[in-house]
Amino acid sequence: MSDSSREIHSLRLVRVPIFSNKNTVSAYALKFIKGHYSEQNGLDEKTDLTPSVFKKINEQTYPKLFADTKLWMPFSRYLGKNARSLPLNGRQLIIELLPDTPSDRETVDQVTELSRLGYQIAAPGKWFIDNSNSIAVLAKIAVLNYEEIVEDNMLAARIAVVSSKQLLRHVNDEAAFQLFQSSQLTSYTGSFYLHPPLQDAESLPKEKLHRVQLLAKIQNPSVDFIEVRQALSQDQSITNSLLEYINSPVFKLESQVSSTQQALGLLGLNVLKQWLMVAIVGEMVTGNQYEPLRVAFIRARMCELIARKMGSKKSGRYFLVGLLSGLEMLLAVPTEKAIELMGLSDKMKGFLLDYEGVIGSTLGSVIAFEQGDWENAKHQKVSDATMQKAYLNAIVWSKAVIEQIEKS
Repeated sequence: MSDSSREIHSLRLVRVPIFSNKNTVSAYALKFIKGHYSEQNGLDEKTDLTPSVFKKINEQTYPKLFADTKLWMPFSRYLGKNARSLPLNGRQLIIELLPDTPSDRETVDQVTELSRLGYQIAAPGKWFIDNSNSIAVLAKIAVLNYEEIVEDNMLAARIAVVSSKQLLRHVNDEAAFQLFQSSQLTSYTGSFYLHPPLQDAESLPKEKLHRVQLLAKIQNPSVDFIEVRQALSQDQSITNSLLEYINSPVFKLESQVSSTQQALGLLGLNVLKQWLMVAIVGEMVTGNQYEPLRVAFIRARMCELIARKMGSKKSGRYFLVGLLSGLEMLLAVPTEKAIELMGLSDKMKGFLLDYEGVIGSTLGSVIAFEQGDWENAKHQKVSDATMQKAYLNAIVWSKAVIEQIEKS
C-alpha cells in the first residue's frame, strides 16, 4: 500500500516571503489548508485552522523555522479570543483583517485588544480612505493589490498619506515590481523573486560563469575524486567554503576536517560532491539576496527527503535536480540556457523543464507545494503529511546552511 493511499486530511502549511522596499525579507505570510478549509476560513470557530498551525510550528520550534522574521496571518476567531495567551507576541506576528472581516462589536473588541497588546494590524487599503469599516482606525498597514493600483493610478499616493506602511500583493513580474518601486510603497509579495529579469548567458560575469562550469563538472556522476580535486585546485574559495560547512554545526563532527581528502574519507564521494555543489551554488548569491538561494536549498532538500521516503537509491540525484531548479533565480538566465551552459543530459533537461519521470514529477510537486498550489502539490507516491514534514525539515536545514554562508 503506498503512502498516499493511506492519506487522511492533514494540515499543509507553507510560508510566503514578504519583501521590504530594499528587497530583503521582512516577514513570512503563512498559507495553509486542511481538507476543505484554508486560512480564509478563520472567522468561523468550527473551520478555524489557527490552533493547528501553531501546533505545527511548535513541533519544530519557532526559531528554527523563522528566526527573527515576523509572521503574517489573517485574523481569526482563535487569535481574537486568545489574544493574551498566543504563542507568538507582537514582535513576531502581524495580523491581517481580510475584506470580509465583520465590524461587529465582538470583532472590534478583539482587534482592539490585539492592537493594545502590540500586534500590528493590517487591513485592506481602501478601508483607510473611504471609512468603509470602523476597524480601520486600528490598522497600521494598508494592503493593496497590484490590479487595484493599475486601475486607479492615484490610489497608492492616497494610501501613503494615511498609512506609513503598505503591502502590495500580486507582484509577479517585472512590470508589477517597477510599479511597486515607482509608487514608493514599503513592502510587496508575489512570485517576482522567482522570475527575475533575465539576461543573455553571454552577459554572465566571468566569476559566475566559472561557478556554472565547475558545477557542471562536479554534478557529473562519472567524475571521480581525482578530477574533483583537480577542478577545485582552480578555486580555493570553494574548497574553503566546503571545509567551513563540514566543520560547522550542520555536521556536528567531533574533530576538525582540514582537507578534501579527509572529507572524502568521512563522507564518501557522493556526499562530498553534494556538499561541493551546495558550496558552489552558495557562491552565486548577489549581495544579500538570500531568498532565491533559500528556495533552491529547500527544493533540493525536500526532493532528497521524499526520495528517501520512497526508498530510492538515487536521493542525491533528486537533491541535484531540486538545486538546479534554482539556477534561473540565482543567475537571472533562462533555465534552458543554464542547462545548455552546463551541458546537461536530455534526461536532466526533461526533469527540469517538463517534470518528466518520477524525479521530475517530484520536483513539480515540491515547487507547487512551496507556492501553496495545493491542487498540483499532490505526490503520486507519498502523502501530504510526508510532503509537509519534508518541507519543514528543509526549512530548518536551509536555515543552518545559509547561516554558515552568511558567516563566511
